[in-house]
Amino acid sequence: MQSLLIFQIIADVVLCLAILFLLTRIGRNIGQTKAPVVEEKYLAELGRLIQESRAEAEQFSRTMDESCLKFRELALNLERQEARLAERLQEATRQLEKSSQPDMTQDQQAGNKYGHAIALFRTGISIRETAQRTGLTEGEVSLIFELEKKKTGL
Repeated sequence: MQSLLIFQIIADVVLCLAILFLLTRIGRNIGQTKAPVVEEKYLAELGRLIQESRAEAEQFSRTMDESCLKFRELALNLERQEARLAERLQEATRQLEKSSQPDMTQDQQAGNKYGHAIALFRTGISIRETAQRTGLTEGEVSLIFELEKKKTGL
């Protein structure tokens, strides 16, 4: 057991000496090592890349701003169209209410565009053909047909 303890102490001393030797060698090498030299052409290339990157970032920012403006314009146009469709729907509803009055004849209904569209609906003509015959848009005719369906329970 004692021989094992002596062997352990000797091994520890040898290891400490080896570590000290390595530290002194590393210390000398650190003092002698020069800073890496960066060539001028690489620095110029890095500067050019940075400038290109900035220019591209500015272009991207401008493009995003323009896209946002276009998106806002599109949203505004959609709102306007929605308002026009709502007005047309109200007009179609008023016309349907007028056409549903009992004292109005079939010929009187056919006298106006909406009444004519309703008369064509009752005959089973398609939306597209009704739009062509009455001069209304397919969207208007579709709305008129839907309202008429709801009103008559079809």
